[in-house]
Amino acid sequence: MNKSFWTVCGALLATAAVAWAASTVTVSVKQTSVRSDRQFFAPTVATAKYQDKLAVSGQKGDWYEVTVNGKKGYVHASAVGGGAGKKEGSSIFDDDSKEPGKEDVALAGKGFNPQVEKEYKSKNPKLDFAAVDAMEKITVSDAALATFASQGNLSPKGGN
Repeated sequence: MNKSFWTVCGALLATAAVAWAASTVTVSVKQTSVRSDRQFFAPTVATAKYQDKLAVSGQKGDWYEVTVNGKKGYVHASAVGGGAGKKEGSSIFDDDSKEPGKEDVALAGKGFNPQVEKEYKSKNPKLDFAAVDAMEKITVSDAALATFASQGNLSPKGGN
């Protein structure tokens, strides 16, 4: 083949690589762990918060390889939206289906914000939010999660 053909092919491949490397996903939940491996029980290497943009360097199954504050790791597709050509789910309000879309799940994951909670409390003065407030403060360390997985004989299957 001639030299110009290979030059064009090389330019196209370089452009595709740059486009892929430049793709991002946006965190669609309140907070998510960036894991050291493509497993929910893998140690956390970083955390990302709602609306953080994460640089994507690869994807395998439902896991994106991302970089957060200079640290490489993996984030599950259920915690992000708008990435690597994946189509966003629609809201149940957008069509006649009765199934929640990714947007609805993300909104549920964010929980009440202070304004919404205040309005809801004013319309429902007899409701007690103490239990909800307490549950929102619960966090689980990686060590506790690993112990739980070990004691429950839970093991990851194929990294998905």
